[in-house]
Amino acid sequence: MTLAAQCRSADPAGHFAPTGLVAELNGRPGRAVDAWLAWPTGAAAGGCVGNGPLGLVALVAAGEVPKPRFSIAWLLVHPDARRRGIATALVAHAVAHAESLGATRVSAETLSSWPAAVGFWRSIGCEQE
Repeated sequence: MTLAAQCRSADPAGHFAPTGLVAELNGRPGRAVDAWLAWPTGAAAGGCVGNGPLGLVALVAAGEVPKPRFSIAWLLVHPDARRRGIATALVAHAVAHAESLGATRVSAETLSSWPAAVGFWRSIGCEQE
């Protein structure tokens, strides 16, 4: 919650509510949610955010097994830790996990009013639908 609140405070338009993250992580029937945190380690921490997490990614699997649909529902990086490869590493981890479960495709949604997010997804090779 703290990470989500810090990210929201850095978003002048306030596009999301931290409570939405909690609701997503709690899941719903027919959906499985896996989430990972990126924590500072050694020199990489750089003291940017104290002892808290640097980022979070949540991967949702929904639909019928053995071929559920996979999507990245949340991707957050602490404002002081951005542009250090944390989001890229989190997404790579989530995609690798989805692939280990048989995914051939992983989607992500973002608002066009978030130019930094749109730019990030494009920078890692995602295509807009």
